[in-house]
Amino acid sequence: MCIGGMLMKRISISLIILATVGCFILLGCEKEKAKNTKKTDEIFAGADFEYFKPFADSDKSYCLLNEGVELPVMDQTIGSCWAYASVTSMESSYKLKTGKKWIADPQDIVNGAFIKDLGETDKDEGLYISQGEPGEYGGGTPTVFSVMGTKPVNGCMISDMYMNLESDIETTKKMIREIGAVSCSMNSQLLYNPNKHHGYKTYNYAGKSVNHVVTLVGWDDAFPAEAFRPKAKQNGAWLAQNSHSEKFGNNGYFWLSYDIDISAVVYVPTDKYKSGQTYVNYPVEVVNPEGDEVAFASVYEINGKLGAVGVFSGVDEKDLSYTIEILDGESGKELLSFSGKDDIYGYHLEELPEELEVGTCTVVVHRKKNIPVEGESKEIDMEGTSPGNVYNVTKSEPGRSFIKIDGKWVDITTKDIKEKLGIEFMPGDVCIPVLYN
Repeated sequence: MCIGGMLMKRISISLIILATVGCFILLGCEKEKAKNTKKTDEIFAGADFEYFKPFADSDKSYCLLNEGVELPVMDQTIGSCWAYASVTSMESSYKLKTGKKWIADPQDIVNGAFIKDLGETDKDEGLYISQGEPGEYGGGTPTVFSVMGTKPVNGCMISDMYMNLESDIETTKKMIREIGAVSCSMNSQLLYNPNKHHGYKTYNYAGKSVNHVVTLVGWDDAFPAEAFRPKAKQNGAWLAQNSHSEKFGNNGYFWLSYDIDISAVVYVPTDKYKSGQTYVNYPVEVVNPEGDEVAFASVYEINGKLGAVGVFSGVDEKDLSYTIEILDGESGKELLSFSGKDDIYGYHLEELPEELEVGTCTVVVHRKKNIPVEGESKEIDMEGTSPGNVYNVTKSEPGRSFIKIDGKWVDITTKDIKEKLGIEFMPGDVCIPVLYN
């Protein structure tokens, strides 16, 4: 081989080596760039990052989207924002709790919540509408519970509803980070104004009433107060996902000022149980007999392995402790008793220490205050947010729901139950959901 040929061969080999090394370097740079690129950078791709870069300081900000939690932006039907926000909350909490993905169609919750009134004289229990479609009616925690409390949607029932109704910022942050995305009630009167500040869709209007539900997926304490109209009193904002497609705001998201008082709920689903029972579809009332604690009970025919008992608690409760007893339905003998204490009020499934094989049983709950009941059949005023009002049909039967009054168990169908409890309405069944396999 001539010297020139050998030289050309060496040059060619050198070029190949350089090209290969260059590819590896380029690939490494791309991987590093992808590693440093947050999901929120894509959401705010058109915003002015020189003015403000969201989630730049991990000590003062957090976002579920940047932690690998996928929450697709959806496009709701009119009035069904509550169902879409609850599903987004459940998808996030299920991911954080199990590491797995769970998805559901919000319309399944909407359609399961309401029944069209066809004029029947003898109606089953439930929420009836006489005008419009189910998707045109509002809802919230009671309606989500009525659908998923003891009946599965895509294999899951409600395990927990963590609530924070006092607009406590730090508690809401903790809920998002540790439990999941927060379903948040707000006023949307000016939300759809197309204006943005440095490319960011922001909102700081409290309004006089609540008429919309969105989902809080993160926060940034450094978000500028001046970016809001009117200017916020403090820096800091929630990253909220709306349910009006990615055409809204910043690819479906907007910033909600810390100034706005919010009601926060995180919904947590569970797939551990196949069946459930409750005599209360829509718990809207509470009763409190005199005494240092309350005790109430339901009798169920389970014929399976009892795994958990649902317990409600309210915003006015400081002591969230409970004791649950499972009694044999025939002899009244105690089969199991256990106690615990919840850290955040709302609704929680209290799991038995181990599954209990039972037939007919009585489930007794002891708490400091507040017995959740269904109340009387009545019309629910939707305050002009829906085509019409909703009629809640409730029914009770003797021998299945009891309240302890002055040390004695009293059937809730007893004629003088209102006088015994000092209330002006028939309480209806007590709400003690049970889940089992």
